[in-house]
Amino acid sequence: MQDYSYVFNAHPEFIDSMYAKYLADPTSVEPGWRTFFEGFEFGGMNGHTKPAAVAGVSSNVERDLSVVSMIIGYRNRGHLLSTTNPIRKRKDRHPHLALEDYQLSAADLDQPFMAGTVEL
Repeated sequence: MQDYSYVFNAHPEFIDSMYAKYLADPTSVEPGWRTFFEGFEFGGMNGHTKPAAVAGVSSNVERDLSVVSMIIGYRNRGHLLSTTNPIRKRKDRHPHLALEDYQLSAADLDQPFMAGTVEL
């Protein structure tokens, strides 16, 4: 099995654009992306089936994936928002960790999502 960890570092808009290219012509994307998007379709992401809803939890898979992506983003780039030097402000490295970067809003903060479990 190949390592797909690079997917979690990609910006959601980039993945959306790659998926649109894949839908138009699967051969227009690299084989690794093709395999990744084939998994989308196998998992029912293409509108064929929806996972069963859990009581009190979102049934919107795209938003659930946005939450998972944001969690991984904070794990990988959250330190870029820290204040570790009291004398000088940290240079803005644009870590893309705002809610809007993941198509989420402040209204989503009180909603439960299916983000799965992650072993550390």
